[in-house]
Amino acid sequence: AVVFDSVILALGYIYFYTLQKERFIKWKFNFDLALKYIKIGTPLILSDVITLFIMRIDQVMIKELRDTYEVGVYAASTRLTEAWYIFAVIITNSLFPALLNAKEKSELLFKERFRNLLIFLYTVSLLLSIIIQIFSNDIVKLLFGSNFYPTADILVVQIWTSIFVFLGFASTKWLLVYNKQKQQFYRALSALITNVILNYPLIKIYGGLGAAYATLIAWFFGVYLFHLFDSMSRELFWEKTKVISGYFVIEKFRGGN
Repeated sequence: AVVFDSVILALGYIYFYTLQKERFIKWKFNFDLALKYIKIGTPLILSDVITLFIMRIDQVMIKELRDTYEVGVYAASTRLTEAWYIFAVIITNSLFPALLNAKEKSELLFKERFRNLLIFLYTVSLLLSIIIQIFSNDIVKLLFGSNFYPTADILVVQIWTSIFVFLGFASTKWLLVYNKQKQQFYRALSALITNVILNYPLIKIYGGLGAAYATLIAWFFGVYLFHLFDSMSRELFWEKTKVISGYFVIEKFRGGN
């Protein structure tokens, strides 16, 4: 879905470019500009690779430390949870131009829009987590059958992980706006290291469920707690803390009274 969205966007740019009667043959390669964008984009590319690695390393380690049945049980849950990640990607990518526009107008407007994005994604992921928590057994039985009953417990842990994944997608846009691409790389790397370290003992003891807990802790540290220790993005930690704690909701009700 993300690739399709990018292709359609690129085709749109090409179409409107040709409408201006511009020609690609007039283009000239600018080495300095290319080097600049490579320097800016490298941390983002690496962080995306690391994120993909985090999403797959669990299954590799489960296969090595347990068996293929555990991999299948875990993979079934992963298929369900990762499908919801596309929703967060689409929302954050769609609203990113609005965030940039707000930043150009005023810092206050940008912070307000970014805060609303955090609140929206947190609310959606929280409601989804509660629903899955209640109906996980029924969902797994309906989609995969009774042989995959252990998937239900893994699904519950993974769906609660989506809260931090959703907040992570939003905070990525904040880092881009403030040109802090290196922080994006560092936090992804910290999440990967945390995940790998925890995977080994937890998978050996609890199997796929242990891998799910390792991933939950890794995302909690990578996209939330990391910012507390990073002075360049500490503001993100406090913004997320206020959203998770319900601070903004309480303040809104107080302001209305």
